[in-house]
Amino acid sequence: MATNKLNDIEGIIIKEIKYRNTSKILKMITPDLGKISIMAQAAYRNNSPLSSITGNYSRVRYNLSRGKNFYYIKDGILEENNFFLSKSMELLVISGFISEFIDRTTTDESPERDIYFLLISFLKEIKKNNQFCRAALIAFLLKYSSFAGFKPRLRGCKICKDTNKDLFNFIIDEGGTFCMDCIISGRDAYTLSRDELIFLDRLLHLPMKVSAENFRDYSDRADMKKMMSLALDYNLYNFEIEDLRITKWLDRIDFI
Repeated sequence: MATNKLNDIEGIIIKEIKYRNTSKILKMITPDLGKISIMAQAAYRNNSPLSSITGNYSRVRYNLSRGKNFYYIKDGILEENNFFLSKSMELLVISGFISEFIDRTTTDESPERDIYFLLISFLKEIKKNNQFCRAALIAFLLKYSSFAGFKPRLRGCKICKDTNKDLFNFIIDEGGTFCMDCIISGRDAYTLSRDELIFLDRLLHLPMKVSAENFRDYSDRADMKKMMSLALDYNLYNFEIEDLRITKWLDRIDFI
């Protein structure tokens, strides 16, 4: 890869691992290089110029060089530190979940523009409105599955196309909803009211900012824990992941 291609690389750090006594290995999601591993040498030393630009969830711009196993930071600037994620247990769990989820579902050095800008939108909205965290996470997972090629069908019954029934069943391995007249027998499903189905469809299709506004309209009519479990199970099924280590913490903060 040509050197000039490694200048002014924008990204968000999704994971940091201490390496030896003074260095750290960073996992960073970028729009053009995808997920990359970066060695931040001596980042833990006193007065290191890297200490302020290598924090978890920092949005940064780096000038990089390429080594055998890692990229290396020549210099960089901090665009946003996202320190707000450490202000509550709920935000810590959400950020930890997103980090593990992205790390498990992306491959190294495969461009991820949609996912990168989805992450930026997600962080922006939960920073503005902490009460939107649960709906934002559901929207993130639904949009993420769509970008990965697993877009769920949430507009009425997948067979008869009826959108006016009172209840629908979302079947994970079918990737869509079915009315009670067309339900496929013998398969586990999430039962959704018409309002819940409309809400999920809006979380999937509308921009994150507009989804936040819709959250206020539907939050009192929707079972948010059920919809969070649906979005999570759907992604785990399609990415063939048995479980995530941090899932138990989502349960502890009453998200699932």
